Amino acid sequence: MAHAQLSAGLLETDTRRSVTAGASNFTLTADNNALTVAGRRRIGKRMSLGPFTLTPHPALRFTIVDAGNSREQGGAPALVVRGRRHESVQGRLGADLAGNMESGGMTIAPRLTAAYVHEFEDQPQFFDAGFVATAVPVGTVPFLLPSSDRHWGEVGAEVRIGGDRFSVSLSADATLARKDVRYQTYRVSAHIKF
Repeated sequence: MAHAQLSAGLLETDTRRSVTAGASNFTLTADNNALTVAGRRRIGKRMSLGPFTLTPHPALRFTIVDAGNSREQGGAPALVVRGRRHESVQGRLGADLAGNMESGGMTIAPRLTAAYVHEFEDQPQFFDAGFVATAVPVGTVPFLLPSSDRHWGEVGAEVRIGGDRFSVSLSADATLARKDVRYQTYRVSAHIKF
C-alpha cells in the first residue's frame, strides 16, 4: 500500500490580548492570513490478524507556512511582528491496528494508531518585533522562543458503530512526550443515509 497527499490553503489567525500599562488597559487585536502547503508520502503493508488488520507505515511529511507581518491594533503597546516562513519536514514511523466485526446487523470498527515523529528542520529560536507606535523598524528587537522538540509520539483511537443507514463514530488523538506543542482532540460524528 502506498499513497501520497498534497494540499494548499490559507491559515487565518485572529488574536486578541489584553495589556495593562500603568493605569491604562488596552485590548489589542490582529488578523493574519498565511499561505500553507503540505504534503505526505506514506507506504505500508497490511497484515491480517483474524478480525484485525495491522498496518506498519513509514511516512515523510512536509509543511510550509508563509506568514507576512502581523500588525496589532488597539493602542500604544500594539506590536508588529515580522513575518516568516515556517518549514517542517518530519519522518514518521507508525502503525495502525483496525478491525471490522459484524454482530446482529451492526458493524463495530475499532482503530488504534501510534507514530514516532522526528522533526528534521531546525526551528527558529527568536521572533522579531517592534512597537507599532514607535519609529523602531520591525525586526530590530529579537524575542526568545521556547525550544522546539525534535522527537515525540502521537496516538489515536476510534470506534465506529453502525448499520446500513446509521453510524456513530467516537475518536481521540493526543501527543506524547512533547513539550512545545501539546494537544488532545476528541470528535463525535453521526452519519445518516436517506
